[in-house]
This record gives sequence, C-alpha cells and structure tokens, in this order.
Amino acid sequence: MEGRIFLRYLFFLMCIILLLIFTFLNLPSPLSHTDELLNCSIYSPWCSSKNHFFRQPENAKNHYADFPNHPLDPLTIGEIQKVKKIVNSIEEFRIKGCVLHSVVLEEPEKEVVLNWKKGHQLPPRKASVIARVLAVMHGITVDIESGRATQRETGDCSGYPIMTMEDMITATSAPLANSDFNRTIVQRGVDLADLACLPISAGWFGSGYKEDEKCYMYKGFTSELFVPYMDPSDAQYFKTYMDAGEYGFGLQAMPLDPLNDCPRNAYYMDGVFVAADGTPYVRSNMICVFERYAGDIGWRHAECPITGLPIREVKPKDVTLIVRMAASVSNYDYIVDWEFQTDGLIRPKILFSILFSCYIGWTKWNIDGVIHDHYVTFHLDMDIDGPSNNSFVKVNLQKEMTSPGESPRRSYLKVLEFHVINSNKKSRVGNPVGYKVVPGGTAASLLDHDDPPQKRAAFTNNQIWVTPYNESEQWAAGLFVYQSQGDDTLAVWSDRDRAIENKDIVLWYTLGFHHIPCQEDFPIMPTVSSSFEIMPVNFFESNPILNIPPNSPKDLPICKAVASA
Repeated sequence: MEGRIFLRYLFFLMCIILLLIFTFLNLPSPLSHTDELLNCSIYSPWCSSKNHFFRQPENAKNHYADFPNHPLDPLTIGEIQKVKKIVNSIEEFRIKGCVLHSVVLEEPEKEVVLNWKKGHQLPPRKASVIARVLAVMHGITVDIESGRATQRETGDCSGYPIMTMEDMITATSAPLANSDFNRTIVQRGVDLADLACLPISAGWFGSGYKEDEKCYMYKGFTSELFVPYMDPSDAQYFKTYMDAGEYGFGLQAMPLDPLNDCPRNAYYMDGVFVAADGTPYVRSNMICVFERYAGDIGWRHAECPITGLPIREVKPKDVTLIVRMAASVSNYDYIVDWEFQTDGLIRPKILFSILFSCYIGWTKWNIDGVIHDHYVTFHLDMDIDGPSNNSFVKVNLQKEMTSPGESPRRSYLKVLEFHVINSNKKSRVGNPVGYKVVPGGTAASLLDHDDPPQKRAAFTNNQIWVTPYNESEQWAAGLFVYQSQGDDTLAVWSDRDRAIENKDIVLWYTLGFHHIPCQEDFPIMPTVSSSFEIMPVNFFESNPILNIPPNSPKDLPICKAVASA
C-alpha cells in the first residue's frame, strides 16, 4: 500500500517537473529591451513587446549581404561591425570601456557627392562616432577601409549627447526596483502590470535655480522638435522636451503597419541601428514610399460660354510621391511625410496624435490635458542649380500708394516673398532661377527669451533662418542637447553674421503649433497636421506638367460599391 502511494506521488511529481520544463522552454528569454531588438531583428524570426508576440516577415531582407550603392547610403551592418572593432581597439577605450551614443555615416563633401555618377567607385566610406568614456565625450572619425580612427574637436559647449536606448531602459526599470515607489502606485489603485515608466529628460533651468536634488535641394530633414508644456508647478515645470536631440527622432522610429500606416502599394525600407556597445541591429518597415493619386487638378480651362468656342482642357496633377516615417516619443506619435509633386513642389508635412494627460489629485477620474507647444525645425540644404552662388531674397506683401495724378487707383499690392535664388543662372526671359517657401504652421513661441527653456530653443525665435553651409551645423539645438544651456544652437550660429549672398546656404524653417487641449482629444486624440511648401519660382522654363496626358477610363482603377453584410 505504501509503495503504491509513493509511486502516485512520484508520478505527480514527474508530471509537474515536465510541465515546468515545457513551460520554461516555451517562454521568451528574459532579455533586456536592446537584446530583444537584436534577437527580434537579426537572430530570431520572433519579436516581443510587453504583452504581445509578433512574427517577423519571412521575406525579411538579409542585411548582412548589403553593400552601399551611393555615397550617401547609410552604414551597413558589415561597416558598423568594422567601426565597432576599430573603436574598441583604441587603448583608452579598451581599458576604461566606452559607450557609443551615435554611429552614422560621415558624409563626403558635397562636391564629391554631386560629381559622383552611378557605376563609379564610391568615395572612401567614413563613420562619425560620438563615444563616451566615463564622463568624457569623444568625437571620432573612423576610416572604415584603412581602419584609422581620428579624434574630432567637439568644442566645449554644455550638454550631453542623445540618450542611448540602454540609458532609457535602465532609467525606466529603476523606479520599479524600489518597494516604496511600488507601494505608492498600488495605493492609488493602479496595477503594477499596467504601469509603464518613461525616461523624462530634465532640461536645464539656469544655475540660479536650486532643487532639493539636384530638379534643387541637396538634403532636407527634421532637425529638432521643441515641446514646452505650460505648467510651472514642481511636478510639471521641467517638461520642455527636445525630442530629437534628447531622445533621438530616428531612434524612436516605429515599424509602420502595412495597410494602416501606408497603403497597399507601398514599398518598405528597413533601418539599421547601433546599440551602445556598437552592435548593429535591424528594424523592419521603418520607412514607406508610395505613389498617391488624389484626383487633384493640375489646371483646367474652358472658354466662357458667351464666346461659343468649344475649348476645354483639364489636366491632372498625376501622382504624388510620398516618403513616410513615424516616431513614438513618449506619448506623442509623430508622422513625417515628404511629398514630391510632378510640378516640382515639395511639401514637408507633420502629423501628431495622443495627448499627454495627468491626474489632478488622487483619483484617476480627475484628468488634465496640459497646454503646450510643438515646434518642428527643418534643415533644408538648398542647392538651386548647384551648391554655390545661392542667395536668400525676402519677398513680402505690402501696400503701395500711387503718386498724385499717376492713376485713378490710389493703392495697389506689391509682392514680397521668401526666395532662394541662384543669381548666376537665369531663365530665358532673364529671371534668376529659384524656389520659394510658402509658410504654414506659423505659431510663435510666447516664452520669454531669457527663460532657460527658450534659451535652449532659441532656434524657434524666428520662423526662418539662413546660414552658410557648414557640415557641423545640422542640429538646430546643437550636437550635445541633453541638459544643454543654449550655447550651441542655430541662433548662436546665426549671430556669427557670416556672408550668405552667393554662397552655399541652408534654409531653416520652423512649423509651430499651440495645442490647447479639448474634450475631443480624450481618450484618443485625432491626428493634427500642418505643412509648408517649397515651390519652384522661375526654375522651369514653363509649366513642368504640360506634357502629362489627361486621364482616360483605362488609366485608373474602377471601384464599385458593394452591399454591406
């Protein structure tokens, strides 16, 4: 009898052990978030988030076989691995250990890029590296072919480089390791399993504040995003974020959801990222490219009915090419579109959604949406008919009065706009070729210029800036933005009063939004968007869509309504 009982217990024990082993083998391994990304993107067909598992596309591209085809192609996985090996071979870095905050292509000089032709040998590939050894920052240029690493001067400006993903993950896990913190969360009726912490950047508030503790543009990109919240209380005052320079706009990019983020006909591009130790990893569907037909009219004309002439012509704008990416920086999702039209127009466009809200008091029913601003500064390296001999022309609209006896009219309108022209290149009728900026999203900052957050974001003091091209001046808030004090911004560079006439110039444009929350923003805020336009002015000899034929029924798909289920 006792033997039977023993055998039963032994049988149950073996079953429990087998069940535990089976469960353990089928659970995801307890990896850090960076390890998850590495395994998700390169080593494993599966990737996980907090509550979900996603299967990677079976036709995912093998980026190990990649090699650059153009001088401006991003660094490949193989190149990043070489850079990591070269940087780790530096004696000081090897002994003390280093963290890589940024590893990107060091672009060749513009003249080299513009003279390069498809099929020609690529110019030497170099990497620009920002490395931290203990508390010291190092700028390094790595020649990938020769293996030579050269120290670069980074200046003595205040601030620190962009946070690494590892920095952010470590910060988010720290509160949950504190039992007192966890207890206060539970006391508020919040399940710890539903809690997500974020690495909020602290900004800078001055030393006096004491706390207790070529068809015309060489390159265009989102240079910086400034998001100041308008609550000066102790719990909120520091929320004056620089979403690009503190968190990394590209680093926070999220995979695009086919058919929802982008249409059926979209082509998707992967992104290659670099971990803090220099290990490359791949994330899929970072950018989508697609053509869109919106039914826009290029032009139309019909003779007035009283003439009796049967003349009518309508031309479509044909298609617009869209390049899209999306970044999730804390609560906000930014969608950035670059639209390219067949008539030569470029339209940078930004959309965002999901409002930041906070509790007032101790109950979860008192929710406040804080008034705040969004400023998105674009870097537009304009090369109008070549990189040199470009000039900026301010053209306004103003009232002009006629002289006595000059005309029965007393006043008329005189046109002034914002043009970038090449005065050495003329159209057939003698006008300098150019492109003009058509403003949009014109909200301006109302913060005092001496307020520390505004000192850091002085690049928003004007909507338009013009500077001579300098390869080190790409980020409007400076290279080292985290807790910077505003001593290396676009406003500082502009004060150097350098010549911008008949030069290689860069145009900076800031879209501005004042966001005053309303009830319709809760619980899910609809997307808000704004854009500006960069349009040809005497750049083409005539309307560039003259030769586009009108559409016929066979050119477009036929969609039929069907009865709903």
